[in-house]
Amino acid sequence: MNDETTGGATGALLESDIPVAHVRTSQGPRSPSRRSSRFWFVTAACLFIAAGLVIYSLITTGLNITIRFDNGHGIQPGDAVRFRGIDIGKVLTVELNEQLDVVTVRAVLNPASAGLARQSSQFWIERPLLSATEVRGLDTLVGGRFMGIAPGPLDGPRQVDFDGLDSAPSGEVPEGSLEIVLEANERGGLQRGAPVLYRGLKIGHIVSVALSVDAATVEARTLILPAFKQLVRGNTVFWETSGIDLSVGLSGLRLSVDTLSTIVLGGVSMATPDTPGQLVTTGHRFSVQENVDDEKMLRWKPLIQIGELAELPHGAPPTLARAALRWKESVLGIRHTRRRQGWLVLLDQSGILGPIDMFLFDPADPSREGVLEVEGRQITIRADQLQISGTLARYRLSESENEWAAAFPVDRLRFPSGPEDCLIVTSSHAPPIPLATNRAVASGDVWRIDPSLALGPDWHGAAVVATADGCLIGIVVEQQGEFHVGPLRGSD
Repeated sequence: MNDETTGGATGALLESDIPVAHVRTSQGPRSPSRRSSRFWFVTAACLFIAAGLVIYSLITTGLNITIRFDNGHGIQPGDAVRFRGIDIGKVLTVELNEQLDVVTVRAVLNPASAGLARQSSQFWIERPLLSATEVRGLDTLVGGRFMGIAPGPLDGPRQVDFDGLDSAPSGEVPEGSLEIVLEANERGGLQRGAPVLYRGLKIGHIVSVALSVDAATVEARTLILPAFKQLVRGNTVFWETSGIDLSVGLSGLRLSVDTLSTIVLGGVSMATPDTPGQLVTTGHRFSVQENVDDEKMLRWKPLIQIGELAELPHGAPPTLARAALRWKESVLGIRHTRRRQGWLVLLDQSGILGPIDMFLFDPADPSREGVLEVEGRQITIRADQLQISGTLARYRLSESENEWAAAFPVDRLRFPSGPEDCLIVTSSHAPPIPLATNRAVASGDVWRIDPSLALGPDWHGAAVVATADGCLIGIVVEQQGEFHVGPLRGSD
C-alpha cells in the first residue's frame, strides 16, 4: 500500500516537472495591406534619394556645349573658357570633323555660369593680336589660349550648339546705339576699329568692313554711340580723315597734323548742315564723299541737342549758361574780389532767370551792385531791372542785350501748384537727375529735396523740368549746403 502511494506521488511529480509553453498574442496576424504600405514607403524613399542624386549631378557637373570653328588657333583640352577675365569653364575635347574643314570644340561651363550659353551668345578663341586698330590677347603669350564668350540677351532661350567667331567681336553694342552703313569706292581709311569723328571728337567707330554683295563698293558697318545719334541726319556728310593735311599757297607750306591715333588708324569725319535733316534709323546708308573741303564743313553749326537731354518730352530742355557773379568786398580795410558761380536760364524775350544770389551778392541790400559774367559778357546788375520772387530772380535786358545764340521760349515756363515728377538738368555733359514727387517736400517758398539725391555745388541754378510736358517749373537753389527747388511764381 505504501509502495503504491509512493509510486503515485512520484508519478505526479514527474508530470508536474514537464514544461508547458503558453503562447499569448495581443493582436491577430499582420494584414497584407500594412506590409504593403511599408514596402511603398521604402520605395518612395529610394526614388526621392535617386532624384536628389540626379539633380545634384546635374548641378555639380555643369553644362556641356559644342562650338564649331574654321580654325582651332592652338586651343587645347584643358584650356579655360573665360568671361570678364574669370574662368567659367574648360575645354574638354578638340577634334576635326570627317571632312577635315571644321574644328569642333566641346567644353563644359561651371554650374553657376551655365546661363551664359543662350541664343545669340558668341564664342571665339583668344590669341595675341597686335595691329594698328587694337592690341589684345597678349596675356595668352604666357598663359596659353582660352575661349572667350559674349552672352546673348538675358531673356534668350538656352542653347548648347554654336558656330564660333574667327576673332573677338568688336565690343558690346550699347543699348540705343545707331548702326549705319558707309559706302566707298575703295577701302582707304575704312578699317575695323577706326573712329568716327565729329569736330575731332570720337562719337562712334567702324565695326566691320567688307565688299558689297555685287563687289561694286566697299561697305563699312558703323556704330554711332547713343549720346551722339541725334547728330546723324539724312543730309549728314561723311568723308575720310587721314590725320595729315599738307597744302602749299602764297603764304608758304602749311602742315596740319592730327592726333597720332588718327594718323595710324585713319577714320571718318562727319558734319551736319545748319538746317539738319530728318533723323535716320538703323541701316541707313551714306556715301563717303571725296575731295571734301574740311573747313567748309566745320563752319556748319547746327543746334542739335545731344545726350540724355535729347530724350526729354516736348522738345529741347532749357538753355543754361554757366555764370559767375563778381563783386568787391572790404576785409580789414583791404578790398578783395569775390565770386559766386552757378547756372542761369537764358530766356528768349525777358532776359535771364536764376537763383537770387546769382544776381545780388547781398540779397538783404539790393542797392549793392555786382558784375555778372555770362556768355562772354559782363553785365552790371541794376536793382531796377531785377524782378525778385521768393528765392528766384529774373533780370531783364534791353532788346539789343538780349541776343543769345540759343534761348528758352518763355511760353514753356509754367507755375506749378506743388511738387511733381520732374528732371533736374544742367547741360549735355551731365545726365539729368530724376526727382520724383515723393522726394520733394513743399516748405514755405521752396521744395526741400531729399538729401539722399546726389547733388553738389555744381547743381546750383540747375533747371527743374516737368516730365509731363517738358516745361520749366523751377530752379535748384543751394542754401547753406542744402538743396531746394525754387518753384516759378507768377512774378518770376
